Amino acid sequence: MKNRWLLNLALVLLVAAMLAIVVYRPGTPPEPPTLMLTPLSTDTITRLRVLRPHQPEIVLEKSAGAWSLVAPHKARANLFRVNNLLGLATAKSASHFDAPTADLVQYGLDQPQTRVWLNEQEI
Repeated sequence: MKNRWLLNLALVLLVAAMLAIVVYRPGTPPEPPTLMLTPLSTDTITRLRVLRPHQPEIVLEKSAGAWSLVAPHKARANLFRVNNLLGLATAKSASHFDAPTADLVQYGLDQPQTRVWLNEQEI
């Protein structure tokens, strides 16, 4: 009877050790911290600008808690679309680097198709 108790105790310890290995994953490097695209929060943004080639500039402003279209026409803004643009402020980026101007031309990135400003920060 004593041998069975010892065997069961050994099996429980083995299962606990295997569980600890699965949970804590020793030997795997920690994940790098997630980088945010901008340091802005969506609550602090009061002005959005969108510029596309050959199209009028779109300007949205927040006043009294409501978003409105200021340019090219004055109108009430579509909140769903505004929230999509505000999502750029909290978007996560896996990595970032400073690209030399010469490399931008090589990859066709010297003339962006769309430029967006959140307050005064360009993306």
